[in-house]
Amino acid sequence: MPKVKDGLKVEVKEETAEDVRTIVVTINAPAEYFALTDLLRKRCAIGALEAPLRQTVRQTIQDYLTSAEELIDGVAKAGNGFKPRAAKARKERAQEPGDGADNTGESESQSATQ
Repeated sequence: MPKVKDGLKVEVKEETAEDVRTIVVTINAPAEYFALTDLLRKRCAIGALEAPLRQTVRQTIQDYLTSAEELIDGVAKAGNGFKPRAAKARKERAQEPGDGADNTGESESQSATQ
């Protein structure tokens, strides 16, 4: 049997429409690669591929998004004057007298995602 990596093909397509990012991952491999796992799954010896694959994709996307935030934080800490929106808004609120209400018209979570 050839090595799995030789016959495994992964294609990723990204599209953004109406403020929603859609990422389609297509995985193609010869069906024979899955013969043993299919038999084991039918006998309840192993679980389906869907759950661990879904978990891996979620973690990969989270890591990807977090890496961008960490990069911005690193740039801000380097002292070049750039400050992420959420950090700047928190600092401004901390300096304002009063009850700490958000006077910017955005919630903190919205600020952090923009």
